[in-house]
Amino acid sequence: MLGYHDLALARLDREVRLRSIIQPACLPTDEDIPPPHTKATVAGWGTTREGKASPVLQKVRVPLMDPSKCEKLVKRYRLLKALYPRGVTGRILCAGAEEKDSCKGDSGGPLMIRRAHDSCQYEVLGIVSAGLGCGLPDIPGFYTEIPAYLDWIEGIVWERDP
Repeated sequence: MLGYHDLALARLDREVRLRSIIQPACLPTDEDIPPPHTKATVAGWGTTREGKASPVLQKVRVPLMDPSKCEKLVKRYRLLKALYPRGVTGRILCAGAEEKDSCKGDSGGPLMIRRAHDSCQYEVLGIVSAGLGCGLPDIPGFYTEIPAYLDWIEGIVWERDP
């Protein structure tokens, strides 16, 4: 499907040493997705307002959109309908506000929230996937929703090495 399944896993060739600037991120279940209007952080090296890719990692806090409002947007725009013919509910998160959005080149980056209650500093809610422009009024960014792929991710990550 066109806009669905927009994520990948990479196996590192060595262990990562954890330290103050390198910490694990948690992956949420459906119950962990916060309510609409909660602010999440999106990060990436994508295009900035000036139209150039950033040499410095950028981040911005964006509000999560109500899933029903996101679904209505998809039905309203032909390009989004083609990208998500089966709708977005349970597969895609929408987040963003005017002038606060992911942009071209941010694809694959995290949409995350800070956690304070355990060993993970952040919980990755979604992965930057698609959008119509950047930071436009009433047009959010579209993010592959992690809980929809949690079984697939765990099946690969926890699989025994041959």
